[in-house]
Amino acid sequence: MQRSEGDGRIQLLSWERLPAKAATGVGYAAFAVSVVLGLWAGNTGITILARAVFALAICWFGAWMAGMLVVHAVRRGAIGDVSSMESDIDHEEVHTTLIENISMESVAL
Repeated sequence: MQRSEGDGRIQLLSWERLPAKAATGVGYAAFAVSVVLGLWAGNTGITILARAVFALAICWFGAWMAGMLVVHAVRRGAIGDVSSMESDIDHEEVHTTLIENISMESVAL
């Protein structure tokens, strides 16, 4: 679901569920690919099943971690939008003041 605010920004209402959805999709895909490749290679049933479950677990964990990184980046980006503009202004003011002080000291010498 998406909701548009007055300033034209789109706010995602359910982006917190991204890690679970991504992990589920990637895990099931890894399981299916493992089963198909195991059948194609002629492996025994228990070998195919064990390797497919292992692939599911590893890929699920990797996709879940990647999803958590995305959620963390989105949260930090949303929080940092307003404060980054303020910090850029403060940084420019400090840098300008420092340059003015250095030039004043060099003139006084």
